[in-house]
Amino acid sequence: DSRPLRAVDFRGVSQGAEKNVVLEKLGSPTSKVLIPEEGKMVELYRYRRGGTILGTVRIVDGTVDRVDFIN
Repeated sequence: DSRPLRAVDFRGVSQGAEKNVVLEKLGSPTSKVLIPEEGKMVELYRYRRGGTILGTVRIVDGTVDRVDFIN
């Protein structure tokens, strides 16, 4: 599917989902930050379209911890 990512697509990713689900549903992030934190690996995925941030996903040790998106 080559349609542009929309903020509503973030509803398909829920807390507790595996990282591969994020990549399947949202594709590769526009930017990614890796942070070792208290013995865990935290990944922050940011998705943009143009200059607009559509949403961010926080992944801890391969599992979605938080999803934020603009309605």
